[in-house]
Amino acid sequence: MTTTTTSFTSKSLEQIEASHQAGELKISHSAYKQGYVSRKLEGIVREYHGKFGTGYVIDSPLRNTTRYHNRTYYLNA
Repeated sequence: MTTTTTSFTSKSLEQIEASHQAGELKISHSAYKQGYVSRKLEGIVREYHGKFGTGYVIDSPLRNTTRYHNRTYYLNA
């Protein structure tokens, strides 16, 4: 039996960007992460609770490779 612990949120990329513009979230940093994200998607939004704080991460595809994707950390201000 397999269980999934990934927490998907109902926030969209537009809502994350609006929260960033309003000053509720700040961009902490971006990093390459190993794994595939479909190029048909703009990105995958997930809740984040980790060593950098709490907020959201957005995994977005890279156009030059399918082995890695870009992860951007939006943290509560």
